[in-house]
Amino acid sequence: FNKDITSERQFSEAKKSGALKSFSIKQSNGRSKLKYYLTEDRSFIIDSYYQLGNLYFSSKKVDEAVRMMTNLLTIEPTNIDGLIKRAEIYSAAGHHAGAVADLDKAVSQTDPLYLELLFRRGLAKRSQGDLLGALADLTLSLEKPAGSDHSRAVAVHHLGNVQADLGRNLAALASFRRAIELGTSLSHVYNDIASVHMERGEWRDALHFLNLTHQSQVQQGRLEPLVLARRGLLLQNLGRHAEAIVDLKGCLQLSGQRDTQCLLLLAVCHFSSGEFSRSEEVFKRLLALDPTHYGWPRREVMLFNAQRAHAPLFSFNPDQLIPAAVRAASSKFDPADPTTSKTVYSTAGSEFTPSERFNASVKALLRETLSYSGWIQLNTTGFLPNQRSHASFGLAVLAMAQRLQDHVRAVRSGKKGLLVPDSLSSHPHYQGVQREDGTDKHYFGWRDYFDGYVRWRQLSEPMDSVWWADRFPLSSRGQSIFTLLVGNGHVQPVRYYSYFKPALQLVKELVLTRGFVGSSQPTATRYLPSSQVSAVRAAQTSQQLQAAVGESFKVVVPLLSTYQPATNISGGTLMVDGGGLNGPDLKIHFDVYGDATLRNQLELAATFERLVAALVAVPPTGPVQDEQVRDVLSRALELFYYWVNLTPLTRGSSACGYGAIYAAVLSTGHVIHSRVPRNKQLDFEAFFSLSPTQFSSRISSWLSDIRPASESLRAWTTHGESSENTVEVSVDATGAVTNTASEVLRVDEVLDSVAKMLFVLSHLNDYSPSPFFDV
Repeated sequence: FNKDITSERQFSEAKKSGALKSFSIKQSNGRSKLKYYLTEDRSFIIDSYYQLGNLYFSSKKVDEAVRMMTNLLTIEPTNIDGLIKRAEIYSAAGHHAGAVADLDKAVSQTDPLYLELLFRRGLAKRSQGDLLGALADLTLSLEKPAGSDHSRAVAVHHLGNVQADLGRNLAALASFRRAIELGTSLSHVYNDIASVHMERGEWRDALHFLNLTHQSQVQQGRLEPLVLARRGLLLQNLGRHAEAIVDLKGCLQLSGQRDTQCLLLLAVCHFSSGEFSRSEEVFKRLLALDPTHYGWPRREVMLFNAQRAHAPLFSFNPDQLIPAAVRAASSKFDPADPTTSKTVYSTAGSEFTPSERFNASVKALLRETLSYSGWIQLNTTGFLPNQRSHASFGLAVLAMAQRLQDHVRAVRSGKKGLLVPDSLSSHPHYQGVQREDGTDKHYFGWRDYFDGYVRWRQLSEPMDSVWWADRFPLSSRGQSIFTLLVGNGHVQPVRYYSYFKPALQLVKELVLTRGFVGSSQPTATRYLPSSQVSAVRAAQTSQQLQAAVGESFKVVVPLLSTYQPATNISGGTLMVDGGGLNGPDLKIHFDVYGDATLRNQLELAATFERLVAALVAVPPTGPVQDEQVRDVLSRALELFYYWVNLTPLTRGSSACGYGAIYAAVLSTGHVIHSRVPRNKQLDFEAFFSLSPTQFSSRISSWLSDIRPASESLRAWTTHGESSENTVEVSVDATGAVTNTASEVLRVDEVLDSVAKMLFVLSHLNDYSPSPFFDV
């Protein structure tokens, strides 16, 4: 063995002990090294292997450290200290299964058990992915003697982390509070409490505990960039980008300007605020550190918008003009490859300075749309309220309603509809489109309707890469978007676990009635023998269902077609597979651009025409009957049903669908006053319904409170024909906006450029003193 001699005393003791049969000292780089040979003394050999293993491990020579401990355990397989130390080395090296195996042996030979040993095994099992095993060990460890109160506090803290991993957030919060009572490190526990509240969408609590974490670290004189990064992320998710920028800059100062995630968030926050030049500068710093970072495609998107900051917003469409490879890379469907684009865009002259008339018009728009802008906010655990998203929803819905009414008026007058320049559409030759012969125009259809919301979503939150999936390159086809309903057999995703039981029940019904595709024969639909039916019906977990079927499998949800009555089209695919040591996942996934997409688009085209017909039947003047509004809502829900089951966007399909429902009702001069109930989501109700009729019957009562809109909103939607004249809106001496019903404001005329849209979204508190919707 070669062993560093760090003192004369160590050398003398080794020599006096008789452990050295022969030795030689060599000078190398000013350090003395001793080559020696161990005696046959068994206890001395075991101790020497242990000490050498420790030395190698502290020197980060993991392989040599493992070899020393393995030599020790070869001599004495039941050596507890050797098993624990090798487990520690294995864990550090990422060999968690080996660590758990060694700790299993140590536990089996220890009586009575003590907290620290079970604690170590619990941590190793957590790292291995055995969350249930970790939960059991950490829970049991708290019943055993502890070396100190601090040890017990640390164990309780880690128990909370495991409970959070499993999605048992309320139990986790209780454990964290207990850890604080026992005296563990406050800053670490506060940070974990904040993480759980963020996961639950409880932003006030999350912000409070992040502030406490920061204050604790200031008092201790050791600031960590992670806390500022997390608080910056929270503020960014709330749409409070100016505050997020301050924290993200602080994170970068503490991290030596090298934290790539903070750089990305900072660049996006500047972009979202319309500060294109600052965004470009931060992106340059990011890509200088990592040229292939996935922030590269977001930089391309920013530069694209900066180049067109003042161009008429509805004169171009990013899904047509931004290279497909850039869009796919921003969604992480294809790897980021900067060589695919040679951007020469400039951010010069992209800033915007508002006029008094502009400010007055924006205040009027926000005043009217604020009443329903929060309808997009789900009253569901896990969803943070984002004021930019709320404002975008309100304005986008009004713009969609105005464009829809333009189309309805054209149809009502005997025309085919509103003519749309091809340059405005995400895809001018989409399925179901009607074209104007000999021109570069087409008639307003289902895709143009949804395009109106997509454009707002793309700008309101650039971190969400919202693109039409069928505009991606062929290399991205076959990718899928999935949502986890339960993970690893027992992990409860906070946003979607409430739909686990309905999903499990539907999977069982489909397996028994329509068959399944199993992992052993991935191209064949099979049916279970009668001997397995009872086990399937009795299954209550994804693990039990997988065991009942006998393998991992998937089923496709059939959707009843209205385009071709009495036939079915394909909806989402429910899968029971993957997972980990504690069981399989149950998830629903949708192909980015599967074989059924074209047929589903024809379904959408037919459904949209029925919506238009219902709107044409609504009288343009005079009273509107409740039955007419209900018919429009029914058609809008039918459109939503097929839309979300098609999932045509990389992100935001559900939000876009909510916008389509509300805009359709608003175009009748009405607003939906009732809200979707607590922990309910319209898209998941649609996923697990086999027909639009079944879907409507499930959720129609949730949207029963429909009332006439304000006088201004009714005028702006039902009579708001596009005009080239600038609308005059005045501001009185108190700063209040004054306008009459006859003065029609159109969103696409007031906010007619990227620069104007981003300016408004980044100055919402200046325009609207009223708070946006919160839960």
